[in-house]
Amino acid sequence: MASTAVLFDLANQKDLRPSPFCWRAKLALKHKGIRFEARATRYLDIRSLGDGSFKTLPVMQHDGKWIGGSMNIADYLESQYADRDPLFPEDPARLYAGFIETWVDSVVQPQIFPMVAYDIWTGLFKVDQQYFRETRELRLGTKLEDARQSHVTQIPMLRKSLEPVRRILKQRPYLCGKAPAFADYIVFGALKWPRLVSSAVLIEPGDPIEDWYLRLDGMAGFSCS
Repeated sequence: MASTAVLFDLANQKDLRPSPFCWRAKLALKHKGIRFEARATRYLDIRSLGDGSFKTLPVMQHDGKWIGGSMNIADYLESQYADRDPLFPEDPARLYAGFIETWVDSVVQPQIFPMVAYDIWTGLFKVDQQYFRETRELRLGTKLEDARQSHVTQIPMLRKSLEPVRRILKQRPYLCGKAPAFADYIVFGALKWPRLVSSAVLIEPGDPIEDWYLRLDGMAGFSCS
């Protein structure tokens, strides 16, 4: 049996775990049947992990190794546990998952982030709030409050940008086929993120994406925050 892994998981004051990247890693660990502790981690704790070189989460410690980044974690799990259900089924050199990751990171999440950045800030530990506000306002080019106000009207555009996912899910149960795999978890993480920190309704009831999301969210035995 595989040893227990520690996944350093971004948390806020309410111990919610909103990071879409951490969700990718948690679902990958669940997929491979690896026991793990999702350890609550603040922004300012990240530099204390491993050799101090990590700048973002997730970070995983397993069998004396430190691995950072959700795709790196998935690659590690795939190579270490090749005899278990694949994270990249029928996906030579994980090209499909790589495309999905690039699309989500460059198209989907940049639309979501301005809508939820202020809500994320309000829930953070006080010690993390100044760091988050300074770095994220620099990225956004505006105040968190203004970003939230101006982008909430962009929800219809976000929904339209998810049309590729919608069309695939009209053809098959999951993006990866009959069962979910890492490409599904990448998109799921992006949509789990706002549900944990915001009241904005990004996916309408009756949308095929909503049914797919709820099936993933209710995966048997998956109890991580």
